[in-house]
Amino acid sequence: MKFSLLIDGDCSNSANPATRYEEIIREAQLADELGFYAWGCPEQHFAFPHMTTSSPDGLLATVAARTERIKVRFSAITLHKWNHPLAVVERLSMLDNLSRGRAELSTARGNDVPTMNAFTIDPEKTRAIWDDSIRAIGHILRSQDDFSYEGAFWNIPNINKSLAPKTFQAHPPVSVVGASATSCAAAAQFGLGIHFLDNYYGYDYIQGCVDAYRSTEKNTEGIFESVTDHMGFYVPSPLCASTREDALRDGAVQAIPWFQSILEQSKPLLKQPGYEYTDALGKLEEHHTDIDWMRKHTPSVLVGTPDEIIETATRMSEIGVDELLLRVDGFGHDLHMRTIELIGKHVIPAMEPVSSSAAAT
Repeated sequence: MKFSLLIDGDCSNSANPATRYEEIIREAQLADELGFYAWGCPEQHFAFPHMTTSSPDGLLATVAARTERIKVRFSAITLHKWNHPLAVVERLSMLDNLSRGRAELSTARGNDVPTMNAFTIDPEKTRAIWDDSIRAIGHILRSQDDFSYEGAFWNIPNINKSLAPKTFQAHPPVSVVGASATSCAAAAQFGLGIHFLDNYYGYDYIQGCVDAYRSTEKNTEGIFESVTDHMGFYVPSPLCASTREDALRDGAVQAIPWFQSILEQSKPLLKQPGYEYTDALGKLEEHHTDIDWMRKHTPSVLVGTPDEIIETATRMSEIGVDELLLRVDGFGHDLHMRTIELIGKHVIPAMEPVSSSAAAT
């Protein structure tokens, strides 16, 4: 089981975005020192003050320059029409060289209605555009000396030029964000890792997603030369404290509003084609202020002492998840540093025997 950070640049507890970015860099440096696997930054739009990473490249490059071991990951780039596949690979390759082979790419179809409206994206076409974009990205990564491509949406002519720079790694890991068993199976078919969430549905739902990914033959589409076989679970509101009382009290400040925001975000999507899977969220509304219920029901609310987080992480490892992507953001810098330190010093070392045992089997 690996532990990673995923940061939206939440500056609701900071003076301004510039101050928050400075804090984020210090948090990334601590995570690097304590053995976290990856540090990720997404492309998010129009969600100030909770999300301020509309252009994540600069922050990723700065973290790469200030750290030594931790992976630096686009988490995720939305493959809409403004993100040309060739430009996405160029950005990935630049980061891969700056970090000397630590770059990773996670992609997303995109499900934010205001963003789709602002950039005039047709929700009915997002799946098809993502499909063609990921095929183009796979082709460019395979053929960095001749990346011409012709697909349903993208046509890249042969210009007799090579990618500049070429990637530092032979093949940086590539994943996709999903939220259903169908998405997980599709990721496997495409040869991608999956970064999935359960939208608070609980452990049975998670098991179904894992089973769908693990049981599907990998890379049947033949898009990528190297398969990324990986299941990461996104935790939107993790907080670790020395006592359970402190964890529940401090964790509720972020976990409850985040849960409510997921509910509100999902309501407009119910009217859009292809997003019907969010219907079940309505059944969870009655528990939207009960953090203890949420903590027991789903690892999406990962709040507790190091021992309690070890217990949850062990359960997730046994289910088949190999990475927890922790959004340690929005609580305030001091609580972020405390959570990173407690997980780094107590949880990560305790999980190493679990990871070794899982690898042996």
